[in-house]
Amino acid sequence: MKRKSNSEINRLTREAITTALLKLLKCQQLDQISISSIVQLAGVSRTAYYNNYHSKIEVLNDLIDNFINDINTSLQPYNAKTSGKLNQPYQFIYTLFKTVYQHRTLYKILINANLSHQILKQLNILMVLYLPAETDNEKYNVYFQAGAIFNVLTLWIENGAKGSCEHMAQLFSQQYGNVN
Repeated sequence: MKRKSNSEINRLTREAITTALLKLLKCQQLDQISISSIVQLAGVSRTAYYNNYHSKIEVLNDLIDNFINDINTSLQPYNAKTSGKLNQPYQFIYTLFKTVYQHRTLYKILINANLSHQILKQLNILMVLYLPAETDNEKYNVYFQAGAIFNVLTLWIENGAKGSCEHMAQLFSQQYGNVN
């Protein structure tokens, strides 16, 4: 039998821990969840937990970072200056909604656990990383965009994602004057 590499074991451990935290967040607030309950549900040792994470917030941020990185990956085809979102704004926004829809369970759990602000926090961090802002005005613009995206997506998910991705992309496009 082939042995798993340390990186593969760490990946599986991290996945078990994040999955356990998500399951626990469905019925408990973050501050009510103990490390013991996470490791027990994940089937890992406390040592394994602390080899990968220092806190529950770090686990939560890992979940959210993966979610936002999935969004960024899905939007990469539209980020090129010549063929990017400026030339295909509707497709860019539609892809954003479609990717968030695929992660709606995580988003809804975070909303219900009063942790959606963590999405905004991580979104702000990643947007500044990907859209470097040197001046205060540029930073305000990045935060303005992140806030608008966050609020629309949060309301949509809170309402059960009733509007289709196409419908939401049309609404969002119209608000920014980017009608397909």
